[in-house]
Amino acid sequence: MSARPLTPGLVALDIAKIIHSDSVPSDAVIHKIIINTPDANISPTELISIEISRDYCNNISDFTLVTFSIMLGDYVKLIHPHMDNLEMTIITTEYSTNTHVRYKMVILKGIEGLTGSMYSSYTRDELNKIDKVIVEAQCVDRLVETIRTQPVDGVYSYTTIDKVIKTIFNSAISNIKVDGVKKDPSVKIDGMPEKYNIDIIEPNNSKTYRHISIPMGVRLLDMPSFLQETDYGVYSSGIGTYIQRYSHKHDRKTAKSTIFVYPIYHPGLWDTPGKKLMILSAPTNIMSVIENSYIVDGDVIKIIGNGNVTSKEESQNLIKDVGNAIITTKTDSVILNSVATKDKAVHTAKKDNLKADRLTKMRDGTTNVNYTKPTSNPYVQYSKVASNMLSRYTIKWMHSNHTILYPGMPVSYIYEDADHGVVKLNGILHSNFTKYNTSDRTHVTILNVLLEPYINNIKKGIDTVDVRRSITPTYRGGGL
Repeated sequence: MSARPLTPGLVALDIAKIIHSDSVPSDAVIHKIIINTPDANISPTELISIEISRDYCNNISDFTLVTFSIMLGDYVKLIHPHMDNLEMTIITTEYSTNTHVRYKMVILKGIEGLTGSMYSSYTRDELNKIDKVIVEAQCVDRLVETIRTQPVDGVYSYTTIDKVIKTIFNSAISNIKVDGVKKDPSVKIDGMPEKYNIDIIEPNNSKTYRHISIPMGVRLLDMPSFLQETDYGVYSSGIGTYIQRYSHKHDRKTAKSTIFVYPIYHPGLWDTPGKKLMILSAPTNIMSVIENSYIVDGDVIKIIGNGNVTSKEESQNLIKDVGNAIITTKTDSVILNSVATKDKAVHTAKKDNLKADRLTKMRDGTTNVNYTKPTSNPYVQYSKVASNMLSRYTIKWMHSNHTILYPGMPVSYIYEDADHGVVKLNGILHSNFTKYNTSDRTHVTILNVLLEPYINNIKKGIDTVDVRRSITPTYRGGGL
């Protein structure tokens, strides 16, 4: 898909609209934390920062790092005895509205070797007068903590891939126990209803199988990748599975832990229903003076990105290595019609047994064919090419609101080009990193997006196959 020039002046007009909007300023959001132990709820001396790292291509959930200071006595006497049974509640205040979210807490950095140390002979009050401790702790979503090692297996007859994924996740989550109690929408934890969502982009693979078999030893969160990489296939452009708290209403109160299953190299998602992210490239000097940096315009979330963008564009070179066209043979054809392979050559008595797809065009118009072994799962081969069709861009978003971002989110990056006017590149959100500093109460987000390369005056031919075809989000926002 080639970038298409837009009407000049669009970027400046949209940026002005965002700056003068009434979106929630970053410094209007305040975070506080409470450390929960079996014996007490402890307020630290100071919350220093909250860092949230999300890698939608390689991880399964947020890595949330909370740094805080606490008095030495509170740490030694109240926290350390419960190191394996700690939780943390993050309280977010947004225009007098409070939201409480409780996490499993794992201390990564504190004080080591306390058992039998000199601190044992002091009381808590005496230690509190001596010093304070800087602690780094990871917060883990309670849904992730509950199901991250849960195994699944079974044989599913006369069904499709999407039904198997939905059935397994629904069955697993319906049996979840939180605090020893099975998940029930009417049960409230910390005053908040504990419900979960599943959000699955419809697979490319719509085949009905006589049997879909998942052997013992496959973990629940690895199950979509297992189906993608073995005898079946899910998407033609890679697959991601991720758990994140999210609300389609962009309301922290209604945000729920959501399981997302989605393709990870699919710029064509911009043309499908659902929330989308539009990044408007702005001059660097504007970023230092604005307070409002985004606006929600229907299904399009428009944000102002720092114009000082770094990029890594290797897509065309990588495609040359893996090929931009694939010839595959179905395993059924091999068995029934005596197809033979030798090195990279495929021999068959019937040409109908071979399937050829040109996945993208090279800038020089050439075609580099990759012959694959007989396979019942061409989606893995398509994904290898799809992963190299996009270029990576890194963009800074000042005064950000990372809660509006979600896994598999379609992205459109718009910038002004001296030669081509205003250019639009479609892509997908790869990862993001957000840091909240208590001192100035601001959020800064680094966005990593995968974008299609700008190829001027080159359009897809009628013989070019879109590896991302037939994808529509048909299960958005379904609750459990």
